Amino acid sequence: MKKNNLSIVFFLLVTAIMAQNVPNVVIDPDFGIQGYEEMVISLNGDSSRICDGKPCAGHIEDYYSTGQLLHKGFYIRGKLQSFKNFFPNGQLERKFGLVDDDHSKLQVYFESGAKKSEVKYTFGNVKEWTDYYENGKVEYEEKYDNNFEFVIYRNSYYSNGKPQNTMEFEKRKDHTYYKKEYHENGKIAAEGLVHFFDLIGDYRKIEEWKIYDKSGKHIKTQSYVNGTLNGTVDVK
Repeated sequence: MKKNNLSIVFFLLVTAIMAQNVPNVVIDPDFGIQGYEEMVISLNGDSSRICDGKPCAGHIEDYYSTGQLLHKGFYIRGKLQSFKNFFPNGQLERKFGLVDDDHSKLQVYFESGAKKSEVKYTFGNVKEWTDYYENGKVEYEEKYDNNFEFVIYRNSYYSNGKPQNTMEFEKRKDHTYYKKEYHENGKIAAEGLVHFFDLIGDYRKIEEWKIYDKSGKHIKTQSYVNGTLNGTVDVK
């Protein structure tokens, strides 16, 4: 979710059992096996799968050309209700399923078997998202309000477990957050206010921000207006 870097995408050769219209499945170095989520009914997927000229129904399995299981899912009227994907080595790559009528959960794994991501959905919208480093430590976490309009918190961490950025409510009613940024040694790098602008759906720095060097010493103060740097004052 948070990552948007471009990566090389590899196409997978697959065969289908009892199915036609196999999805355009790809394996991405960052995002894993792609091509099935757009058929998930509870996530309002806009694609359907056809079997023998009709929407697929029941349990369907897809296989790599080597014969290794790639995907098994349960389809209703061409849409996925739940599924599991697998790496070529047989390790579970992801699984998606319903928790109840209103909630669902996606879990994604590294090829080593370590958990990579966990996403909790409510009414098809992301409610909570957590990414992990392969060493098990949290890399990123965010949680949305009940109307899925803005985050309640959004934090990221270095691979050693120390915080990289933290952002939590300062004034929830005004959609204003207090954000801290950290050097990798654990010392604070910057801190100040962030405001969520409803009309543009963006989080931007506002007012005064304190900047610190790697020893934690306050070295300057910056002022922001709607996310734009408006001035800097060095601290002697």
